[in-house]
Amino acid sequence: MKFKFLGTAAAEAVPAFYCNCDICEKSRKLKGKNIRTRSQALINDDLLIDFPADTYLHIIRDGLKLHEIEHILITHNHSDHFYPGDILMRAPGFSNLKKKRPLNVYGSKDIVDVLKKEELVKKMEEPNWLIMHELKEFIPFFVLDYKITPLKADHGSIANPFMYLIEQDGKSVLYAHDTDFFPEETMDYLKEAKPNINFATFDCCYSLMHKDRGHLGFWEVLEMKKRLEEIGVITDKTICVVNHFSHNNGQLYEDMQNHSEKFGILTSYDGMKLEF
Repeated sequence: MKFKFLGTAAAEAVPAFYCNCDICEKSRKLKGKNIRTRSQALINDDLLIDFPADTYLHIIRDGLKLHEIEHILITHNHSDHFYPGDILMRAPGFSNLKKKRPLNVYGSKDIVDVLKKEELVKKMEEPNWLIMHELKEFIPFFVLDYKITPLKADHGSIANPFMYLIEQDGKSVLYAHDTDFFPEETMDYLKEAKPNINFATFDCCYSLMHKDRGHLGFWEVLEMKKRLEEIGVITDKTICVVNHFSHNNGQLYEDMQNHSEKFGILTSYDGMKLEF
């Protein structure tokens, strides 16, 4: 499987819009891997995870061929992960596609409800330009040759947030954003299902700071990784990455990478590619 991080930041990106804290000022100066856009990822060039407002930048900067993608997983209803107005730019009159294929958007009832309120949805649904799929926790479904299971996340007060377990040809990805420590129901499911997780990306919004509700910091990632090792779904061969950073964490990319690699964990950056 191939995995590409298109965006690796929290809601305000790095550097943040209006911020002149030390990290934002240093990031503007140093650029490179210190520049982080809102979180989005791509698996094997055909399965997109989340749709932030920075998707257009990912098309221009990273060569994301959005016109070829027919399947998008949405984790939760926050604008840095779900920006429905831009999804609807696929409607007739805004896009002229040579091959008219429907776009499939997968998410919780909250995601489907938000899309249904958009005026353009009727124009997209009638000719099958957009198909919305309401998902339920722990009920697997199949897309292309992927088996995908929505897992319950704990993202504070936000309703029905999902993590995703994505399996293909005996390999699997755990996409664990945005979440606090995994809920008991999710740990029970993983313990019973026993997936062999080859690649796991963890929320690390607070980096080396003490976490707040709904996200993890690096020390909590280590604890979460340990818990997953204890139930036998992560091993010493699993590629583990920390992702979804805030400028408030006080760490530039190099600082975080130098720290995380001491624990055998990679630090993500925009454009990072992995194959396993």
